[in-house]
Amino acid sequence: MLKLLREGNVKEFNKMRETNSAILLEPVFSMENLHGAHIPGANLSNAKLNKVDLSGAELEGANLSNANLFRADLEGANLSNTNCSNAVLEAAILSHANLTKANLSNVIWHKANLYNANISSEDLQQATLHGAIYEPPTKTHEDAGRKKISKTKISITVSLTVVALILATSYLLPSHHNTLLPSHIIGAEPYDISVNRFDNIVYVVNQGSNTVSVIDGKTNTVAANKSSVISNGVMPSSKCFVQIF
Repeated sequence: MLKLLREGNVKEFNKMRETNSAILLEPVFSMENLHGAHIPGANLSNAKLNKVDLSGAELEGANLSNANLFRADLEGANLSNTNCSNAVLEAAILSHANLTKANLSNVIWHKANLYNANISSEDLQQATLHGAIYEPPTKTHEDAGRKKISKTKISITVSLTVVALILATSYLLPSHHNTLLPSHIIGAEPYDISVNRFDNIVYVVNQGSNTVSVIDGKTNTVAANKSSVISNGVMPSSKCFVQIF
């Protein structure tokens, strides 16, 4: 019978239990390795499954009523729609297991590990969880999807902002003056730049020297009749210009 379970031959396994119900009333699979077994719908009622490794197993719709799963490893197993009524899950590992729509009436949970198990709080209202570890999943597929969509929206917004800044800069700076500013006329660590398109005066924010350089955009030299450097606070990062008519 163990071979049938390992092969995932649930139909033959259940048939054998039905035809030999008296002999196989309480099949014993204690301490066996059934990691990742694909046995949905298997009839494991009254089975001795203590210390068995069923981690990552597919058990959807299986019958585990009255089964002894003491200290069994069911981490990440799919137990959705299973019948676990009166099962012993004392000290069992059920972290990250899927228990949605499972019949959990009268289950013994003492010292069980239910960390991040997919189980409704309603199913545990009448349960005795003495010494058990229970913490609901922190993330669902829906939350992950929403987070992914939010990141996409942020990425698109940032991209559009960058494009807008590039277009604005192209509009403010005439193409025949698209040359680099000489380093000796600006301050340390230039951080940002703005241009007054009405008089072609360039303002460069220098975070390293805490100043704003004022430059004639036509000649790329210090602007005439204007202070070449405007003192500012520590690490200036923004600018504001007022055009008076």
